[in-house]
Amino acid sequence: QHQPILSNIFGWASYGLILASCIVTLWSEVSIFKTGCGPLYLADIVERTAYETVLFASSIMWFTRIAFQQDLVEWIVERNTLAKQDDANTAKVPLLLAQILLYMAAVGAFVVLLNQVLNNVDVFNSGFSGIDESVCQAKLGYQQMLLKK
Repeated sequence: QHQPILSNIFGWASYGLILASCIVTLWSEVSIFKTGCGPLYLADIVERTAYETVLFASSIMWFTRIAFQQDLVEWIVERNTLAKQDDANTAKVPLLLAQILLYMAAVGAFVVLLNQVLNNVDVFNSGFSGIDESVCQAKLGYQQMLLKK
């Protein structure tokens, strides 16, 4: 008996990691675009892991499109040999959501990086994070000083 794509633990864990990573990455990108700095209350390790997960998952997404001339969702559903078409259609909705968020996060990263370059941020010395760390540290210190008053 075949199980739907997202019914196994690995499938749900992967799906959750990708969704969470996309949300964190989009949050970070909006913050960088608006302020030039990453989210104030987000640990660097979480932000880096989210970006790396998005990079990895979007690379797979683009690879399947190029190598197999198929959308990643269609490729997954086709190779999962689901017993019923209903299971495949049910599984497509969350997979499509993850795929759309991956597109948004991957493209957004380049848009934010371009915005930072156009705003004369030295992105080359920041590991292409698009963040001028000295400016962000100064902003953080200023915010903390205001909170103490």
